[in-house]
Amino acid sequence: MSKKRLKREDVDYVVPLDREILEIGLEHAVEFQAPLGRSHCKKKEGYECIAMVTLASFVRPNKKGPWQEGTTGEVLDERVSACPGIFAPSESACNFFCGVLYNTAYHVNLLKDANRRKGSKIRYDLIVMHDESIEGKDLQLIRDMGARTLLITNSLKHLICRGYYKDGKHTLWMSRIKDPVQYCTQLDFKKDFVLPGMQMIYLQSLKLTALTLTEYAATVQVDIDMQIRSIDYVDIQVGYFLKHPEVELISETGYAPVSAFHYVMATGKELTKIWIEDLAEGFDEHTGWPGDGKPSKLTRDGVEHVDIDWMFIGNDRDQGLLTDIFQIKRDSFYARVRPMNESFDASKLEKMKLLPTSLMDELDGIPKYNHCEGKDNKPWGNNVCTEDNMDPPSGVTKCDIWSRRIEFLSRPELLTELLSGSDNEFVKQCTAKIKTNHERCANFAPQFCDHPEEVDRTVKEGWIPHPRYDGHENNPHTHNKR
Repeated sequence: MSKKRLKREDVDYVVPLDREILEIGLEHAVEFQAPLGRSHCKKKEGYECIAMVTLASFVRPNKKGPWQEGTTGEVLDERVSACPGIFAPSESACNFFCGVLYNTAYHVNLLKDANRRKGSKIRYDLIVMHDESIEGKDLQLIRDMGARTLLITNSLKHLICRGYYKDGKHTLWMSRIKDPVQYCTQLDFKKDFVLPGMQMIYLQSLKLTALTLTEYAATVQVDIDMQIRSIDYVDIQVGYFLKHPEVELISETGYAPVSAFHYVMATGKELTKIWIEDLAEGFDEHTGWPGDGKPSKLTRDGVEHVDIDWMFIGNDRDQGLLTDIFQIKRDSFYARVRPMNESFDASKLEKMKLLPTSLMDELDGIPKYNHCEGKDNKPWGNNVCTEDNMDPPSGVTKCDIWSRRIEFLSRPELLTELLSGSDNEFVKQCTAKIKTNHERCANFAPQFCDHPEEVDRTVKEGWIPHPRYDGHENNPHTHNKR
C-alpha cells in the first residue's frame, strides 16, 4: 500500500509490529502489516487497550472464473466500478461495502461513548481488517470515521493455499492444478480465479490475523453482520479475561467446539507462531492441524477435550484453527455457555472449560448482540425484506428474524454524522440505501408478528445465543429468544 494514498495523521499513528511477529511471517513468506489510523488508547496513560476487529473482503463465494467451464456466476470486471465514489467491481460488492461502512459507523459510535466513561481503565479501538480486494483510497472513509484499518496481504492466502494442497492431502480440483506450489504462489486473489469452495477457507482463516496485534491486551471479534448492543456485555468478558491469564479465548460452542462469529482472544507471538505453522502444514480430516508435527487430537492423555472428531463445520478454517490453537495446543479456551442447558450434550460440556456461573448470570442480565445471520437477506442487500424466504429454527419466530433487520438498520444518521465533511457520492448512496431498507423492513416484519407491539418488543429485547449455533451460514440453528 502506497503512503501517498494515506493522510499524514494515519502514517504518524502506525505502531510497528513486534519484530518477532514479523520474523514468524517471513519464515513462511508472509508479510504482516501494522494497523493504520488514529488509536484512541495509549498504554502510558494507564489504560488497557482492546481492539474490536472485523473482516471485510470483496472476494466472495460462488463467483465464476475462467477455469470453470460450463458454470454460471458473476464475473467481476475490475476496470469499471459498479457504484460512484469508491471502487467496487459489482453491485453486490457496492452493497457489501455499504454494510461495512454502516456497521463501522455503528461500532465507532458505540466505542466512542465507551471511551468517554469516567473511571473505566479500558479503551477500545475499532480495526477493520481487509484483504487486497478493497482499494486503499476507499478505506480512508473508514479511518475518517475514527476506526483503524489493517491490510492482510495476499501472501497469507498463498500460505493457506500451499498448506491446503501440501502432500496431496486434498484432491479438490487437483486435476486442473498441475503444480500446486506454483499455482498457489501465482494466484491473484483480486481476480475471480479462486476455486469453488475455497473462498471461505481463504477468507475465514484470515480472522486470526488479529493474533499479531500485540499492542493490544486482547481483541474482540465482531462479524460484519452483527452489532454489539451494549458495551457492558463486552466489558464484562474483557474484564474477566484480563484478570485470568489462563484464559486466552472466550467464545461460544455449538456444532463446532469453538464458534467464530464473536469472541475475545489474546494476542502474542507464541499464538501467532502456532497459527502460521498450522496454516503451513494444512488441515487433514484425520489428524486435524498438525502444525507442530503431531496429530492434532481432540481427545488425548493428560488433557480433557471435547470428545468428537474433526468432522465439524468450519474444521478447515476459522473454527478449526481456534479449536486447535486454544482448546488442544494451549488448553486455554473457556466456553460462554451454561452447563445445564438442555439443548447441549452434557457429556461434552463435562470435558470443556466453562466461564463461571456467576459471570454467566451477570452477562444474562444485559443486552448482548444482534446477529443477522444467513447468507441471504443481509441488511444491506437489495432484496432484504422483499419476500418470506427464511425459515426460523425451533424456538425462534419469523418476527424475531425480521425484527433484527429493523434494529440493525435503525441508525443511518450515524454515517452522515461521522462523515459530515465528506462529499463522497457513495456515502450519500449508502445512507439512502440503509434508510430505504429500514423502512421496507419496518413495513414487512409486522405481518409475522401476532401483535403490533411485538415488533417493538423483539427489537428492544436481547437474545441469548442458541447453544447449538456456531455462526456459519449453512447451519440451520440460530438464536433463541429470551
